[in-house]
Amino acid sequence: MALDPNDLLVMGYTADDAFRRGDLEQAVAIWRRIVARNPLSPTDRFNLANYLFSAGRLTESAEEFRKALELNPDFHGTARLEFVAVLVTLRRYDEAHAQVLELSEGAPRDQGLAFLYQAPGHEAEADAALARLAARPVEPGNTLLAELYAFRGMKEQAIAALTAAHDAIKRAPGSAEHTRVRLRDMRLDMLLSPHLKALHDDPRWAELTAEPE
Repeated sequence: MALDPNDLLVMGYTADDAFRRGDLEQAVAIWRRIVARNPLSPTDRFNLANYLFSAGRLTESAEEFRKALELNPDFHGTARLEFVAVLVTLRRYDEAHAQVLELSEGAPRDQGLAFLYQAPGHEAEADAALARLAARPVEPGNTLLAELYAFRGMKEQAIAALTAAHDAIKRAPGSAEHTRVRLRDMRLDMLLSPHLKALHDDPRWAELTAEPE
């Protein structure tokens, strides 16, 4: 930062640091500056969209996800999935379903379908998709199943899914440093997720989001 505070990579880490300190608005402002300087980067727009989503600025978030996918339709499967989540939260169900159909068949499409449980005509399809996802082996560090449960108000199932993903990281082979990095990544995903905010007052949340030693 001392050498070049305007370096785009440095600015990205500065935004993450602001978020970890609880200054979400500062993090959003930094990502806006990054996108203004690098408007053709789908990655930077994806990051801005995620922070806007976490800040509850849904319409702005949807627009940034849309622009990221216009720049690269094949960019990062999570981008389209998060776009679906924003559209569902905005109750723009037809748009959300159209985006789900762009996801690859299997787990990615099931993840999108599971968000549609309140969309008229898609309730049974969404429930079936969630059941298929819940039957899959636990993926270390993956917060998505917990987010789907939390989105539906199923707090106990959400906490159980987070605990399973957290414990799976600790059981996975690798060095102690690799485990710490994966735990930190999961922690940031949890803290940034707007779907998991309903869990913040649960004492188990504090344990799961404690800074890895």
